[in-house]
Amino acid sequence: MRQLLIAIMIMLGLPCVAQHSLYNLKFKLSKKHFVDTIAIDFQYGRITLPVSFNGKTYRFLLDTGASQTTIYKDTPIEGAKTIGFTVSYDAFNRPDTVDKVLLPPMQIGELVLTKCQGVVRHRLNTNDHFDGIIGFDLICKGLSMKIDVRERILVLTDIKSFFNREPGINIAYQLERFVPYIWVSPFTDYRELALVDTGSSQLYMMSKINFDRALEQHGDNLEQLVVGRTTGSRSRSFSGTEPMGEVVKLKLDRLLIGRYLLEQVPTETTGLNSHIGTGLLEYGSVVFLPRHRIMRFLPYPTDGESQQAKP
Repeated sequence: MRQLLIAIMIMLGLPCVAQHSLYNLKFKLSKKHFVDTIAIDFQYGRITLPVSFNGKTYRFLLDTGASQTTIYKDTPIEGAKTIGFTVSYDAFNRPDTVDKVLLPPMQIGELVLTKCQGVVRHRLNTNDHFDGIIGFDLICKGLSMKIDVRERILVLTDIKSFFNREPGINIAYQLERFVPYIWVSPFTDYRELALVDTGSSQLYMMSKINFDRALEQHGDNLEQLVVGRTTGSRSRSFSGTEPMGEVVKLKLDRLLIGRYLLEQVPTETTGLNSHIGTGLLEYGSVVFLPRHRIMRFLPYPTDGESQQAKP
């Protein structure tokens, strides 16, 4: 309806304020050559951090599966100005037209972001204890980020060499719709792209579409990993719940993430894209290095014991 109204206004030569707004990284940072360590909370697989607008502090979810900042309609930010609309894709790749806003100066730690754009959405879950979402645009802007849930810290820096001496496993990521995907291998002779999604509390979830394709090509290897099948709807997005369908429960012998091996990994299929969630952060911290599009995984010490994925 909105698009039709705009088209009519254009044909009539009327002024049209609402415009389609593209992905924007033109926000400005208050600091250069800085390192900032920010305290975070980590509960129920969710990472939240304090974000301030106009001297008022909110709790925002850190979600690398979101391309940009999101604020909720039921938690309005004073000074946010509507500047148009944009087509946003939800977790099921369903497009939706949402309002785009220019946010007032946004403070994260000691860093202030000005002219930052965000989108406005209805809250996904009324039980969520956060007021908005910080997305992957911070990293796409060029900031390196370390997430360490054991120490409950987030480290942000614009110094390209700052994490050079941090030992770990480098995993290349690629951007699709401005969010990071990495290659993983849930069983022998099979690889797939998985979204690195700190908005999910799971360790690994496999796309049902990918599972069905893999079953056709690797039936014997994959079928023996199936421990059950049921019908249900496991996932939700801003546009609603996924349709009811078959959910396959799996017990993976191993899951290879880069060169990092996890054994005996329970998982199930989802209507979402395959994704790696914050369950991985129970085994180590991660550093995003946008200059080379690298996610460095830093395993926690294990005293020589093999890694076992928790159920």
